[in-house]
Amino acid sequence: MIATPTLGGLQLWADVVWRNEYRVQQRALGAPTHFRLTNPQNLRLISGRYDECVARLNQEVPPLDPDHLVVVLHGLGRTRAAMGSVTKRLGERGFLAANIGYPSTRRSIDRHAEQVRGVIEELAPKRVSFVTHSLGGIVARAVLAEPSWQETTTPHRLVSFAPPSTGSAFARALRDTSTFRLVLGQSGQQLAGDLAIPEPTIPTLIIAGSQRGGRGLNPLLDGDDDGVVSVAETRLATEHEHLIVESVHSFVMNEPVAVRRALAFLEG
Repeated sequence: MIATPTLGGLQLWADVVWRNEYRVQQRALGAPTHFRLTNPQNLRLISGRYDECVARLNQEVPPLDPDHLVVVLHGLGRTRAAMGSVTKRLGERGFLAANIGYPSTRRSIDRHAEQVRGVIEELAPKRVSFVTHSLGGIVARAVLAEPSWQETTTPHRLVSFAPPSTGSAFARALRDTSTFRLVLGQSGQQLAGDLAIPEPTIPTLIIAGSQRGGRGLNPLLDGDDDGVVSVAETRLATEHEHLIVESVHSFVMNEPVAVRRALAFLEG
């Protein structure tokens, strides 16, 4: 097959295997048995069955044996491109960072977590940390709630930028609209309900966005907010570190002070 350009996945493909920016991706809509292998330039090298794609991947990149893997997860309605800057910074600091694309508007939180666990299990790192934005932090919590993969991999640390830790009041205000249901899908609906997902038990740093000197932006939210998630909603009931930075929701993971704190936390 001739290598052909792709858009990288967007909301249509799920990364199920990751090795040094080569990705085996599963189609999120239609036939779930259809896979493809893309290279770091987002060129499709082969498409077909899972085993065919993995066999070709083994020719391109041998299996890795990572000591510490950092899984990077974007937010609802975003793509892995949104986490490109922080992933680059992680690499510059010597971390093996897997920026995972998942179809956040096309599947449930449980399905996202299942996908991410599969990526971790294939890489089989000795330790794993998470750097997440918004919904990605909830997906990481769902991953951590499943103990089976932790028999061989030790969860290390979680950095969560602007997570709706207690659910989203903004989502609850909009959940009955057809546009919300159509655009943000099942995961958006879940954020509007009660999040029955255990809080993390590993060291956790939460970084919240603030606007207008603590007055917030969104009239649908109480107190300070980043336009989408209130500062209060980011907090956990369990012990964790918490940092507030001046930022809107979409870009809090790019704020220099936030990134510096995240890197220092992961190295701790």
